[in-house]
Amino acid sequence: LSVVAELLKLDIGLQIAEIEYSVWDTHVNQKPRFAAGVAVLSRGIGQFADDVAGHAGNLTMIVMSEFGRRVKSNANLGTDHGHGNAVIVVGGRVNGGRIYGSWPGLAEAVLDHGDAPVTVDSRAVLAEAITALRGDLPADLFPGLSATPPLGLFS
Repeated sequence: LSVVAELLKLDIGLQIAEIEYSVWDTHVNQKPRFAAGVAVLSRGIGQFADDVAGHAGNLTMIVMSEFGRRVKSNANLGTDHGHGNAVIVVGGRVNGGRIYGSWPGLAEAVLDHGDAPVTVDSRAVLAEAITALRGDLPADLFPGLSATPPLGLFS
């Protein structure tokens, strides 16, 4: 994130960047590993926001994973890959301060074969961000994505 911040401050025309932070595959001993990963992620987002404060008007950060985790722990005190997940969207034009989508809870009756159900396709979040920031969305960018009303993430 510090490299991205420097590139933004150089004003060279950076439009998109992708950063990978791969500590989330917590099949074993999840509790301390997840807590440490969240602490690093939180500090990184905060430091990045402070670092680009003067350039943040049109900046949007989306924090997401390509998979969720199971609701129940496995025998190794970890969790295996699951469906439902959270996506964090931060930025100057983001209508923040709330949770978008629905939260059906974690009761057995609402789980999807033991997983938190997916209530919003993460591609819809990306599509809304791209549309809000570019003004359009290439028709073939997310094949198979069903058209849904915008969540209202952006002002």
